[in-house]
Amino acid sequence: MPHLGFASELKTYSFSLIYGGQIDTKQWQGKPYLVVNTASQCAFTKQYAN
Repeated sequence: MPHLGFASELKTYSFSLIYGGQIDTKQWQGKPYLVVNTASQCAFTKQYAN
């Protein structure tokens, strides 16, 4: 069973953006947020093509 906690209990992470750069979850510290992996590099996501 997943641990349900408060946003202030979460660690901060840095994620690579699809077109370069990074995003850090520190900017949302203390607020709820949802991270979604959209499988942007797979063959079935042509909507992400440049």
